[in-house]
Amino acid sequence: MRLSHAPARTLATVLMACVLWSCGGSGDGTPTPPTPTPGTLAVALGSGTASVVAGGTETATVSITRGGSFSGSVTLAAEGAPAGVTATLTPATLGSGVTSSSLGLAVAASTTPGTYPITVRATGTGVTAATATFSLTVTAALMPDFGVSVTPGSLTVQEGGSGTATVAITRIDGFTGDVGMFVGGVPQDVQATVTPNTTTGTTATINISVQLGVPPGSYPLVLNATENGPRTRTAAFTLVVTAQPSLGVLTLNPSTIGVVQGQPSAPITVNIVRGTGITGDAQLTLENLPPFVTGTFTPNPASGAASTLVLNVGVNHPPGTITIRVRATIGTISTTANLLLTTGAFTPPDFALSLTPSSATVTAGQNTSAAVGISRTGSFAGDVAFSVSGAPAGVTATVSPITTSGTTASLDIVTGSGTTPGIYPLVVSATGTGITGPRTANFSLTVNAPASGGNVQWRFCETGRFPVWFGVRSGTSGAWTQVAPGASNTYAFPFAQAGQVAYVLNSTSGFEIEIFNATPTDAARLAANECVQQPARKTVMGSVTNVLPGRASVIAMSGAFTIVPDPLSTFTLQGVHDGPTDLIAMMGFLGTSGFSQFNRVVVRRNINPASGATLPVIDFEGPESFPSAGVNGFYDNVGTDQFSVIMALRTSNGTSGTFYTDLPAVDNPRPLWGLPSAARAAGDLHVMTAVTTNVVSPRQIIRYTSGIASGINTFGPLLSVPTVTVLGNSPVRIRSVGLWQAEYGSGASASFVQSQSAPNARALTINGSREFFGTGATEYIFEIPDFSAAPGWNPIWMLQGGVSTRQLMSAIGLNQELTALTPVDGLTLLTGQRIGTVTP
Repeated sequence: MRLSHAPARTLATVLMACVLWSCGGSGDGTPTPPTPTPGTLAVALGSGTASVVAGGTETATVSITRGGSFSGSVTLAAEGAPAGVTATLTPATLGSGVTSSSLGLAVAASTTPGTYPITVRATGTGVTAATATFSLTVTAALMPDFGVSVTPGSLTVQEGGSGTATVAITRIDGFTGDVGMFVGGVPQDVQATVTPNTTTGTTATINISVQLGVPPGSYPLVLNATENGPRTRTAAFTLVVTAQPSLGVLTLNPSTIGVVQGQPSAPITVNIVRGTGITGDAQLTLENLPPFVTGTFTPNPASGAASTLVLNVGVNHPPGTITIRVRATIGTISTTANLLLTTGAFTPPDFALSLTPSSATVTAGQNTSAAVGISRTGSFAGDVAFSVSGAPAGVTATVSPITTSGTTASLDIVTGSGTTPGIYPLVVSATGTGITGPRTANFSLTVNAPASGGNVQWRFCETGRFPVWFGVRSGTSGAWTQVAPGASNTYAFPFAQAGQVAYVLNSTSGFEIEIFNATPTDAARLAANECVQQPARKTVMGSVTNVLPGRASVIAMSGAFTIVPDPLSTFTLQGVHDGPTDLIAMMGFLGTSGFSQFNRVVVRRNINPASGATLPVIDFEGPESFPSAGVNGFYDNVGTDQFSVIMALRTSNGTSGTFYTDLPAVDNPRPLWGLPSAARAAGDLHVMTAVTTNVVSPRQIIRYTSGIASGINTFGPLLSVPTVTVLGNSPVRIRSVGLWQAEYGSGASASFVQSQSAPNARALTINGSREFFGTGATEYIFEIPDFSAAPGWNPIWMLQGGVSTRQLMSAIGLNQELTALTPVDGLTLLTGQRIGTVTP
């Protein structure tokens, strides 16, 4: 067993010998090997600190030093980098013999500013690791910006002069964008511009121009500068305006002047008192002149102390008051004075007639008179010559004096005892020296039969309205008295107290009964109005020319009208009132909703063509033609109803007829058409009618105005529902009761219509004024009378029992009391209705 260890011992002995030898050998002179030096490793940074803007990068050189027995590869690592900082070593491993690397630092824009230590660690096999610290300071990212300033901060400019200021643009942290600039706070009559107003540079110029007349003083201004983004920078500076040296004093005599459209002004003296040391000619100018106003100075320039100014005001310059500035300039200095100009509307030389009273009732054989008033307008002062037409046989009508240069005259009327009773429209005509055409005024003369015939003379002029029966009674329950017609279809009867008047009209379709609940005054008015509203009628023909393509014309004459569409040119007017009348013709666009616009108008006055006659051609480009006038009419209290609008003209010769119809619609306002003021004659009234289309409770406005009915037209309320009771059906008796409403307090009526085929159509209407019912009454009551016992009565005329009957209750209100049935300027009539059916 021991023998087995011998080899091991031998080997150990050999190894020990080798070791001893290598350590220096033996003391017998054999060399001893050197002892090995330990390896070392060191790391250093070329720059130990750096400052980086967030979003930037930085690099540093990393150097390593090997020492002792170490010569192997080295591994580098970066430690401690904060959030947002990326540290990279290139290369991260240094092979044997490589001694440097690069530390790269990438700093994100979101990195929080601050100072951060970053450690670079070097490690190698068999050596102790080495470190070096890098101090990284992160600063906030740069914000490009700009600022502006103005030099000088206070710029002085003399009135009438100019000046400049310099703008400096400071660009910060790399700002290179466009800067746009303008000056704010600039006072009136001062101009401030920036050149250039948009720039990528660092300077600009503000140019200031101060007009004459700017008051001296300090004016704070602001330069506003903006980039193509949200930022605006401002710089305040001051404009100081100084006065010019005084030219002197300028005065006007007069300093206030009135001028009529189309006329020159009276001369205005311009006085110039020069200041000390001021010499030279004064150039005179006008400022603040509106269109259509010009002025002339004589002399101009003025070498002396005065000049004369004459203003010329065109006819298109609107009436009103304006201020005009007169300026005198010598060299670069000036002085001013203000002129107040008041322009009045041009009134052409003209005159108008009026009659007071405009009507009279006499018994045949009596006389009457009226005062003739002559209203002179413009510059008219010439003679006026009179004539009278329309007087019937047995009546003499004259004006005294026959010619006058004054303002009054007298219409004297003498009737013979044999004069036929009736209503006669007399026309007083007058011609004036230098005035084109006559001027007229109408007088309604009612001639009654002698007293034995009764105090009411009810004459029928229209042949289609001759009654088949006429009767009267006192109150609403007395016995009926039949009245027989006298001469000229005149029904004469006494009517001393409130009662009823009734008559029956016959037509091809059936019968119509009219009943009037009337006071004696009502009866007299109604009798006098019959032939005015329903005169004898006639038919006339005519034609139009120079109607523009695509247009149409409407012809209206005394209650009749017709439309002549393109390309037609001839027309027939049926139902024209007999006697002197007026004609109005208008040209415009005709569409599905009516006329949309009128262009030209022709008016003919005091014409009386015979029945069947042909009128002279109506030429819309001839001397009779003139432009129409139009305004907007506004409507209130319409509710949800549609409504239509109708325009007519009522002249001193009566209604000339409807000339414009706007079909039902909800549009508001509506265009209204008519005559311009220059074309209207005394007594002309535009008649505007607006009607709602409510099938149960329609409402109506009728408004009479000299000019066109502009402004607001207010409908009345819905009419209250009446109480309708059938009292009997053989004969038919119906009772209808309504309540008086404040807006409809002047009169009322009840109508009953049975629309059957001819000859069985029947209609009955009962009318009554507020005076008849009494001003204290709260309701109006209409009952169909029982005519069974009336002398001469035929039951066939009455409504028929068992037939569906359309019942219509109406009430009207006037905005002013009338002493006659003739409308006046400003009269408004409101009507409310209720429609239903009843079967008696």
